[in-house]
Amino acid sequence: MNHKHRNSPGLVLLAASLLSGILLIGVYDIQHPLLSISDILLTRPFMRTLRNVHFWSPLVFLLWAGFRLVGLRKRTAGYSPWVRVFPGLILFFVFYSGYALSGYMPGPDSGWQRPAMLYLHHAVWGTLSVLIFVWRRRSFTPDWIYTTSLIALLTVVSVWITPLPETIFDKEPSTSLAAKFPWPRMKAGLPMEVDSLALRPVRDYYEGCLSCHDDMIGLSPVHDPSALGCYSCHRGNPFTLEREKAHDGMLNIPGNLNTAALSCGTVTCHPGIAERVKKSPMNLLSGMIAVNRYVFDEAPQPDGTATVHDLSDSPADTHLRQLCVSCHLNREKTETGPIHELSRGGGCNACHLNYASDRDKTKHPQLNLNVSDGHCFGCHSRSGRISLNYAGWHEMLADSLDITPEERTRRLADGRITRFVQEDVHHKKGLLCIDCHISYELMGDGRVYGHKEQATVVRCADCHTRNPQIKQYEELDREERTIFNSRGMALHGTETLATAHENRALINVIKTAGRLVLIGKKDGTVHVVKPPADVCASGKAHAHLTCTSCHSAWVPQCIGCHTRHNPDAMARDHLSGREMHGQWEELTGVALAEPPPLGVREEGAKAHIIPVTPGMILTIDKGKKRKTVYKRLYAPAEPHTVSAAGRSCVSCHWDARTIGYGRGAFYVDQQERIRFAPEYAAREEDGLPEDAWIGFLESPKENRATRMNLRPFTRPEQQRILRVGGCLRCHKNNRTFEKALLTDFKGQYNRRSAVCRDIRFE
Repeated sequence: MNHKHRNSPGLVLLAASLLSGILLIGVYDIQHPLLSISDILLTRPFMRTLRNVHFWSPLVFLLWAGFRLVGLRKRTAGYSPWVRVFPGLILFFVFYSGYALSGYMPGPDSGWQRPAMLYLHHAVWGTLSVLIFVWRRRSFTPDWIYTTSLIALLTVVSVWITPLPETIFDKEPSTSLAAKFPWPRMKAGLPMEVDSLALRPVRDYYEGCLSCHDDMIGLSPVHDPSALGCYSCHRGNPFTLEREKAHDGMLNIPGNLNTAALSCGTVTCHPGIAERVKKSPMNLLSGMIAVNRYVFDEAPQPDGTATVHDLSDSPADTHLRQLCVSCHLNREKTETGPIHELSRGGGCNACHLNYASDRDKTKHPQLNLNVSDGHCFGCHSRSGRISLNYAGWHEMLADSLDITPEERTRRLADGRITRFVQEDVHHKKGLLCIDCHISYELMGDGRVYGHKEQATVVRCADCHTRNPQIKQYEELDREERTIFNSRGMALHGTETLATAHENRALINVIKTAGRLVLIGKKDGTVHVVKPPADVCASGKAHAHLTCTSCHSAWVPQCIGCHTRHNPDAMARDHLSGREMHGQWEELTGVALAEPPPLGVREEGAKAHIIPVTPGMILTIDKGKKRKTVYKRLYAPAEPHTVSAAGRSCVSCHWDARTIGYGRGAFYVDQQERIRFAPEYAAREEDGLPEDAWIGFLESPKENRATRMNLRPFTRPEQQRILRVGGCLRCHKNNRTFEKALLTDFKGQYNRRSAVCRDIRFE
């Protein structure tokens, strides 16, 4: 082959490289404005530019052509293969490896078609690159192979450790150029008379949405269209002014968990939050599912991490589908409108959605940090009734409530009747739920928990302490610092309170002038945080007693709940939204509002006394001649009915309900032995009164709780409680004597007078 013919393939490849580079620049500038070379070079951070494979694709062809033109290969003919190969191959492997990897990444349109299309497209350009760089090489020498392999490995690693680029894969040409040139404008379906000023710049691209929706007002500054546009939340096609095309693929209600990663949770907004929320207890309902299956004898214990997505059609799971799972966050919000008492689910909207009070349709609803107690009410007024209790309301049976003008009553949106009992002291001060509960509790921390108390990190003693744990502003993590700054807490100081468990910041509890203050998130009111009283910190007798054991004024208690299945009725499946045959019906018993019974929660080597409540004293009739299930299970309670004044000593040590015996009276027989007379008759299933957790001086062997680490008091513990109570029944309300018992019971007991009657146990 003569010299002329030997150079012909090289000239062809040189021309192909130049044309390919120019063509790709044109394609990206016209079809994908966020991927355009000029946009990337002028506006993108350097590391994100390196990560964007679309930057390298045309550049690799242009640089190769430049190397050929200046004769780089001839100049390096006598050098090592590293010098000869590196300039071209590093560009090729960044381009081709990135393309191959991105070809396997699913985009907004799920399925295999889109990834397959991307990979084929990228493979074509990659193959051309291979031909360019290995053309005319007689053999693949070992040095060349080693160099190539090393570069490929480094490239793949660098592709994944550098930040993701912003990309929008769009089917229509960019209106940024369509406004200037007739061909792209005609292809986009835009009328020739469209004024380029109608296309609004948003961040680093042009958006057509505001051309029609420019009258939309009311959003908070951080979510204003001038900052985010419309596409960031609602998706669709922002590069056209044609109505149908613009609304294609639009999210009418963004924020639902099934689409949150495309709106709220993108890399430029709130990355990682949507994934955390999906693992949170409020979405998975793991504890509820585990307990319900245990009650139905479908699980060996009430602990587990099954999720709402694992529900089957078993009796237990069907029971949940019909009565319980409407309250999980993954339930989609399908209708516009504010959050109200009947709202369920909605993902991010469940907590952050707020409408203008005047309901002006030109005012866009806001997604902001104004999370009111009303946002929590829809779900948390059921089950434990925490939202009701916190505000002082107790749910009653309609036929057991004597409604008079003097009675403070409230009818809920779902028809339930409530009576005012006593509100939580924090509610009375104006504190919201979010004043205590932090983001890592509400939105999850990325871990899956079996029960909600495992995900709760804030404790009463974090605030009400004489030795607060402090976290400096510099120590706050990114999320804590963002919330701290957004709420303007720096005006009050930069030393925040931290939780003893997991060292999470309570960003609205600030240490200033040597004291702790809580800044109300509702109105900025400053509340001085009080340390615990002396009686709370005196002696060791109450070292294992939680704050709520003494300071919970009351807890809702339901006695005698029954569940019945009606195979002939129809019911709604809250998980799928469909109607289903067979209905589970709840028959509620007596509802009471009284101080809580107490139990023991064991956590490793530690044990704490906590409030409990009747959780499952019920029968389940499965029908079809199956054996009826009977359960007597108490549940851990966080009543949210805190009173500034604690319970009296005698209300714990000489009260049968508190110890777990149920209603009744103690008496002493002729042999000076203490006895108990229950108010309710014993049930034939287990021989205990309707409202009891344990029998008098009994140490139950079987589990009677909705947790494996929760139990009633043992016989020795009951005896110690009652021995103190025997003294208190005579020395009632004698504060000096009560304090002496608290700090030195053994000494006081040994010094008792002759008139003191010693309690004897059978």
